[in-house]
Amino acid sequence: MGASMIILPERELQMVEEKAETTYADPIAPPRRWEAVYEHKLRFFAVDEGLAELGGLRLLVLDDQEGLAGSTGREWESLGDVWVTA
Repeated sequence: MGASMIILPERELQMVEEKAETTYADPIAPPRRWEAVYEHKLRFFAVDEGLAELGGLRLLVLDDQEGLAGSTGREWESLGDVWVTA
């Protein structure tokens, strides 16, 4: 809830190939990317019933241990929606 920063432990990156959604794709080499997987619990505090949007996420790539230097890796404006009932 609100702005917060969590520094995750370092993980080894793995090279993965993206899987095509259909079999109609061109027979070219699939795109590849580096990735690491993290699991983290998020807290959500609902103030009203109904459809609520979960907040965004910004991935910062830190260049030092204190978190004072780095760059923005990627941003997501919304992590999804939840339906809140009483």
